[in-house]
Amino acid sequence: MARHGVCLVVGQLEIGGLEKQVYLLATGLDPRLFEVTVVSLSGGGVWAGALTRSGVRVLELNRHGHFDWRRFAALRQVFRELRPDLVYSFNYAGNAYARLAGLLAGVPILITGERDIYMSRFMALLERLLLPFTECVICNAEAIRRDLIDRVGLAGNKVITIPNAVVVPPAFGPEEKEAARRSIGAGVDEVVVGTITRIAAKKNLGMLVRAAGLCRTARAPVRFYIVGGGPDEKSLRDTIRERGLEKCITLLGPKEDAWTLLPGFDLFVLTSHIEGLPNTVMEAMAAGLPCICTDVGGCRELVEDGVTGYLVPPDDEQALLARIMEMAADPEARAAMGRLAREKIATAHSVERLVFRVQEVFLHLLSSARSRARGRRLSANFVEAR
Repeated sequence: MARHGVCLVVGQLEIGGLEKQVYLLATGLDPRLFEVTVVSLSGGGVWAGALTRSGVRVLELNRHGHFDWRRFAALRQVFRELRPDLVYSFNYAGNAYARLAGLLAGVPILITGERDIYMSRFMALLERLLLPFTECVICNAEAIRRDLIDRVGLAGNKVITIPNAVVVPPAFGPEEKEAARRSIGAGVDEVVVGTITRIAAKKNLGMLVRAAGLCRTARAPVRFYIVGGGPDEKSLRDTIRERGLEKCITLLGPKEDAWTLLPGFDLFVLTSHIEGLPNTVMEAMAAGLPCICTDVGGCRELVEDGVTGYLVPPDDEQALLARIMEMAADPEARAAMGRLAREKIATAHSVERLVFRVQEVFLHLLSSARSRARGRRLSANFVEAR
């Protein structure tokens, strides 16, 4: 039986939650059914190497600017040479490039993926113009699906939700916890509140800094650790220094193996203004950590308030402080919430579940490619069944 050619188009393959999801999908799709190529619209990246080592073909295009006709032409040429049956692209720039190039190259099935709530009016207009040529929009959170339908104005019969997946690691023991705490310099009696994030405006780390300042005032034995880098890293370091919080907050910088530090955390926090379905929260829950998150995007689809962690309003550092203090004082409650968090991720967000559901969509569209016109291949019954 001939395999179906599939191209997964992504903006870049550096460290990131989306890029990891592309890796999980590309390596998980049934090789008896699909011949997968990952096309990156930028060169390099750690996930490019990981994909190649796993036997997935990776093609990298040179990037000359934000809107680059040469990159567009190169993508169209890739499609003409590979002649894929299906192209699945991710996020705005990749989605626009991939659909236009796919149309010109005669790709039969065009699918897009949305992972965040971000579209401006211009983006929304372009999305509505391209929707008639799009078979399906796959969102990783129901909050994103609702935004695309209610605010952006996309037809609900073309937008479905398939949540992200995460690999659930073996439960860590006292030795792993001790080693992780030692590697970050945490004291034995400190309650470690950690986050893994990109240091950028939408991640709202100022809220975490303010909460840390309040913890210091209360003389709580709490230490904060931030793993990650980004455009606002220098500004954040300056703020921490100006507020005299260097002994309270430690910036660990970007780490390729950031997940190995999770056993050293007692709590995981996320303070974002905007989120889709945050992979870092999923990984923290999979590691058995309770999470305190701002109630934005798909966070409430992961964190059940009072059961697997807590949700707090954005920019309310007093509410964040109250939850941190409550959980810092109750290790038994932290452990119970962490167990339930791990169980939820293992059940609802396994890699096997992600791959199965995406393959369902692919096979449904491929089976109707000849009998239905472009842009009308996702049947209403299929959408309702989801």
